[in-house]
Amino acid sequence: MRYGPPRFMNPATAIEQILYTENERHPASSSSKTDDADATSSTSRASSPDPTMVQYPVYPTLLDPHKTLIMTLSRLGTPTQQIMSGTLEEMASLTEEDFGGPLHSVVIVGGNSAGGKGRLHPLEAEYAAKFAVGGGEEFWRCAKEDYGVERESI
Repeated sequence: MRYGPPRFMNPATAIEQILYTENERHPASSSSKTDDADATSSTSRASSPDPTMVQYPVYPTLLDPHKTLIMTLSRLGTPTQQIMSGTLEEMASLTEEDFGGPLHSVVIVGGNSAGGKGRLHPLEAEYAAKFAVGGGEEFWRCAKEDYGVERESI
């Protein structure tokens, strides 16, 4: 038996696949702030009468890119470790080079499936915000509006 060389998924690829899957399974609604060019074509493919296409029921999105916080951890415990956080939308704008070489972990901050506020402890938010891309403004907006966590004043 022959084994191939080890392959590792970069967070940029993982985020791209998450967004693609969300667009296919949960086509963007008019209230979504996602400006993804594929959203329109995904919606039409999902509702296509073509019998060879997989038809999924349309539900509200579970991971709205504008309202979902994520963290990436790269090479944790090494001298070149890198931690980044932000909204799914912000992190999707980064390239593979921004994350560097393997190994990587992607953490999606849990939300409330009933449509309420997500679950994020204030201490977790304070720590993650130290690694926020884009200065953290969008991170704190999302933490407050979508997770119910406000920045502590010092």
